[in-house]
Amino acid sequence: MSTKTHLLKRLVPLMLILVFASSAFSNQVEIGVRVDQQAPDFTLPQVDGDPVTLSDVVAQNDVTLIYFFLAAS
Repeated sequence: MSTKTHLLKRLVPLMLILVFASSAFSNQVEIGVRVDQQAPDFTLPQVDGDPVTLSDVVAQNDVTLIYFFLAAS
């Protein structure tokens, strides 16, 4: 068996997997907002467990900065 044939036998299945995987991911909905886009309203629990809503915080303050961070695991 030639080197070219051997290489094709290994690459073709890999290429098919990549094509199917990319088509599966292309149907996903994009999450996030643009820089110039208003954030959607949401409610999250505070440290004490009471809920807080973004629209309530914005209404009570002139400037609102929200910082989300990834906790170290």
